[in-house]
Amino acid sequence: MASAERGVGAGRSGAFGRRVRAVDVGPSLLDDATKVAADAEGRIVAIGKALTDYNAIDTGVFLATPPLLDAIRASIAQGGSGSLSDGVQALAEEGRAFVRDIGQRWWIDVDDEAAMRLAEKTLPESLVLPTL
Repeated sequence: MASAERGVGAGRSGAFGRRVRAVDVGPSLLDDATKVAADAEGRIVAIGKALTDYNAIDTGVFLATPPLLDAIRASIAQGGSGSLSDGVQALAEEGRAFVRDIGQRWWIDVDDEAAMRLAEKTLPESLVLPTL
């Protein structure tokens, strides 16, 4: 995985038509992950599961505003799948999609029973408050 600086997109908001994707720039299970390539300002350059040159992993948390829905509809009209990634990629091509680094916050992609069991096991451990 390409390296990424912590704080990619820090300080960006969803205001003024910007879309913000929460991403993890740390290690992750990459088999089924949606990868994200972002520039130094946190602008998404590319998004997709097949990316080989990327610096973040899509956590699935994002700010969706009407332009994202319009981009998804346009993708469908053009014969695309209409996926969220298609919509984000279309906005990225216009310079209107941004990332937000989640830092060390806990997350897990749950899309099958095994991942659900892992989430149930690890979530409580992640909620333990640090001892002062």
